[in-house]
Amino acid sequence: MMMRGPEIRCVFTYSYRAAAPQNPDEGGFSLNLFDSDVLDFSVYSTAGEQLVRHRFQVQQNTAGTVLRIIEWSRWWLDRMPKHMSEGETAAQSHMVMGFAGTSMFCLDDLETILRAPFGSQRGHFSRQLLGLLEDLAAVLASQGITFTPDSFSWDGQRVRPISTEQARSRGQTGRNQAI
Repeated sequence: MMMRGPEIRCVFTYSYRAAAPQNPDEGGFSLNLFDSDVLDFSVYSTAGEQLVRHRFQVQQNTAGTVLRIIEWSRWWLDRMPKHMSEGETAAQSHMVMGFAGTSMFCLDDLETILRAPFGSQRGHFSRQLLGLLEDLAAVLASQGITFTPDSFSWDGQRVRPISTEQARSRGQTGRNQAI
């Protein structure tokens, strides 16, 4: 019989990538919130190379609060298309997100999709999804962490990473903002 340690699962995952960033070190970022109340934040180059990874210990039961928000949203998450894009032009940004107990979702050009007609399925679901992201961002904001669809930062006076891994020298120190 093999012994196993406690299972740690990802409650929320989010990844943002700009299609044509101005700086090669600004390829995007990702967030992962685990049920152990640990938040991972990584910054990527345009080539997809991980440049830096910060790990935060968020307040106890943050993951539980996020799980409750996801459960309240499950009725429409289960009906949402797995991929949404403008479709007519090349995408300016790409977002991939996942919520505990649901499939992964891909969105191209959230800003364009949000302008879809109110009566359309694409417009309805993109606005629902943005509202869900705003709810999750509010949970993090109460702890000094700012999250928007295209950026992530933190208040160094209120919260500090419990670990930081630099993949390569960036020539900068103390930078705490992704995009």
